[in-house]
Amino acid sequence: MKMGLHVGAILVLISMMTTGTLGVLECSHNGQTYQNTEEFPHENGCAKYQCQFGTVVTYHEACGKEVDGNCYRLNFQFQANGQVYQCRKVLEGGVYVYKNEIAIPRIENCNDGGSSYQSLDKFKRGDECREYQCQNGVVVALDPACGRELDGNCHLLGETAEKDGTVYVCTNRTDDNAITFFEYKPVDPQPKGTRQCPTTAGTFQNFDIFIIPPLCHKRQCQNQNVKILQKQCAFKKDNITCKQQGEVWTQDGITYSCVFNETRQDPNAVILKKGFAKCKRSEQWYDTFAVHQRPHDCTYEQCQDGKTLPVQEGCMSSIDNQCHELNLVFKVKDTAFKCILNDEGLYRIVELDKDGNPIEKAEPTEAIPVFDRHCATFESDFIIVLDSSGSIVSTTFKKVLHFVSVLVSGFDIGPKNVRVGLLDFSDKVITVANLKDNDDFDSLNKSIYSTPFIGDTTNTHLAFNKILDENMFGRENGGRDEVPKIVIVITDGNSTEPEKTAKAAKSLQNLAEVIIIGVGYIKQEELNTIASRPEDIFIIGDYSQIFSLLVKLSEKTCEAIIVPTEPPPPPPTVPVVTAPPPPTVCPPVVVNPCQQVATRTADGFDCSCKDGYQVSANDSTQCEVTPCSNPIIADIIYVVDSSESIGGDNYVKALEFLVKLTIAFKSKPNDVRVACLVYSWGVQLVFDLSTFTNTDDIIKALLAAPYMEKSTLTHKGLLYIPNNELFSEARGGRPNAKDIVILQTDGASGVPNMTKRSADYVKSKGAHIITVGIGKEIKREELEYVASSLNATFYSESYGVLEYIQSELFQYACTV
Repeated sequence: MKMGLHVGAILVLISMMTTGTLGVLECSHNGQTYQNTEEFPHENGCAKYQCQFGTVVTYHEACGKEVDGNCYRLNFQFQANGQVYQCRKVLEGGVYVYKNEIAIPRIENCNDGGSSYQSLDKFKRGDECREYQCQNGVVVALDPACGRELDGNCHLLGETAEKDGTVYVCTNRTDDNAITFFEYKPVDPQPKGTRQCPTTAGTFQNFDIFIIPPLCHKRQCQNQNVKILQKQCAFKKDNITCKQQGEVWTQDGITYSCVFNETRQDPNAVILKKGFAKCKRSEQWYDTFAVHQRPHDCTYEQCQDGKTLPVQEGCMSSIDNQCHELNLVFKVKDTAFKCILNDEGLYRIVELDKDGNPIEKAEPTEAIPVFDRHCATFESDFIIVLDSSGSIVSTTFKKVLHFVSVLVSGFDIGPKNVRVGLLDFSDKVITVANLKDNDDFDSLNKSIYSTPFIGDTTNTHLAFNKILDENMFGRENGGRDEVPKIVIVITDGNSTEPEKTAKAAKSLQNLAEVIIIGVGYIKQEELNTIASRPEDIFIIGDYSQIFSLLVKLSEKTCEAIIVPTEPPPPPPTVPVVTAPPPPTVCPPVVVNPCQQVATRTADGFDCSCKDGYQVSANDSTQCEVTPCSNPIIADIIYVVDSSESIGGDNYVKALEFLVKLTIAFKSKPNDVRVACLVYSWGVQLVFDLSTFTNTDDIIKALLAAPYMEKSTLTHKGLLYIPNNELFSEARGGRPNAKDIVILQTDGASGVPNMTKRSADYVKSKGAHIITVGIGKEIKREELEYVASSLNATFYSESYGVLEYIQSELFQYACTV
């Protein structure tokens, strides 16, 4: 009998053998079949599914458009219809659904007796004896009092008054329908005489009503006896103000209420709501609803009334230098990876096996070289600067400390030879040791292992400034004038403030030789900026490779001989530095020439580009924006902030960014015309749509745009466009072209209301506005309002990193 395999079965077998860890598992959903790692839309039109090894996973969590027509990510808060909504994940019928729920209801007015009152308004009815307050749609009675029927005056509950020789008291009763009535009754027995009331605040006559500061209670003299009629809250801010029980008020954005405390038997002011409090993150304040990106991270957070919540989570992959959303599976050369949130609360990329399970990889081991001698003749002052930011796991940080311990064991630590200082930085800087603090290896080793892990942002400039500002190489801190000064920086991330880092590094290089160890993906430009010389740069893929640098670092100092002997023993409570055999070959230090993505090869690096870019035809190490998938016909006007807050150097960077955009827009087969105006206290047209057709001429004109250096009157820049008909045919505009305005600014506009009105007017004329906000002083809410849509708003941390949004902005403009 002949045996054989069906052709389809053979192909399946071949596929299983060649797909590596990805497998061939499919998913079925709503009658459709999806391939492994295939993404497809959620039923609500906003969230996204992915087929992951036979299981459908909602990796992109978002709520539908039912409130205002927009998609919002999970946890995101937004304002609509006078209320604040939040996208939430809710369990309904055993299934999780995404719903926009009201987080803060709208403030309602009150209608009473044909009159309308705003919330917190106080008013009186009828005889105007009892006071009421509108509290978010509900009318609340404040002062319990009797009417004017006794003597033409109002009287508080418990107050006495005399009429025709008879003393009456204001009382209340509640009927069967829970309705309260206030009425006068004769005092029984009737008081005899009309005696005064002596108090600490003076003497009061019978029937007098008074307050004794600092309390706010209303009291009455009742025939020598003082009776408290109404207990009130004494609210103290700048001055004391009296508040009635049940009253609600706001002060400095905080809402309070005067509430009776049963335990103390006194009323006191309590906070009902703190209002829209700002959020502080890494020394920067954000307004409520503002969204910010974690520095050099793929996660975005939103400020929500004093707290920050993640609204878009992701991992930065060192494999392809791309951001990948949380829970998304992606592949690189048939190997599957996934972005996860680990037990330490950190976003990490893990490799998956054929069933979609994370592969547990053993910690790589390597030989740790030690030093035969302690560089006996070598004298130097070292300051070691350690990155302790959140991108480093605390266990990895311990490995860095172990590396530092091994490194310094190769020197003769002491006041006449090598002195070592140590700094630890993240969002702040901690001085672990000054040069004068440790006279031998043992004491220094204790200091090294006591270094705390901080786990926040990468404010490298703060560490450099601390060395300079506190004169850590000075004699008062143990420094010596006659010996070499060396700074060794170990970091795994681009600095949060690259411009400040560059400035501080330049000053530090005038004082000491600066050596940097860059771990993972760090921009070559920043490494070049920090290091004193190119040969002072050391690059490794991750911290597991850090011990391979000991040989090179030793050569940079005393050129010690490496032999497999035991290092000086650490203190008993400190991990012992062991000495496996040394590596036979030290990996060479190779400078990374790639602008974006670099892959190590035997000969150096292969360069590639991130999504949205392609390798330049003129230079294989450089990247340029990928052209639009479909040619565009557009008339584009740049509206450029030229205010004094920018500064001359940053203004040049802003113009250079526009030059790169222009080159991308003007590339064939696009049909794009460009105009430019700058604004500050006034507006200056640099050129209109009809002025230039040649790209080189446009570039020259952009780079020559004047810097005005005054206020930020954004509305004038926007209004200039319709008022001067810049999109008209007479000014070079075309009826068949899309009208696009790109507004670039670094701060809030001087007249926000006028800016919004001007933006509305420009948009009403058919123009599509894209906003680019740069730096920390921008008002996101304002830029989002000005832009034609939320997707048309782009942000950059500084002018130095504008290039990171170039491709995203360009690709968006392609779709307008």
